[in-house]
Amino acid sequence: MKYQNLFKSSIFIFSLLFILSCGSDPITGGFCSNSDNWTAEVDDESNAFNNAITAYNQNMNTENCNALVQAYLDYINALEPWGECLLGTNSHQSWQQLVDNLEVEAMNIQC
Repeated sequence: MKYQNLFKSSIFIFSLLFILSCGSDPITGGFCSNSDNWTAEVDDESNAFNNAITAYNQNMNTENCNALVQAYLDYINALEPWGECLLGTNSHQSWQQLVDNLEVEAMNIQC
């Protein structure tokens, strides 16, 4: 359940940060020109992360643990480029803190 709550919190916070950043001057153009659809861009990794959390919570074996760690890392890697779109906004520091927290959680999992 611990990981399920972290996942839900991360989705809520990322959604909030992108909504709030609309009033700022985020980087536009290139990669960030599609920032309205960032959730669709990380949907596969988000679903895999959620599925790995569920599988691990149901059966805490080594295989599911390793899959959870990999899902964390894949999700983080999918999210990281979107922080570029928040540079120069009030939301960037909060976004970076959340990514950092996800990385710490991933590294602290002992399989």
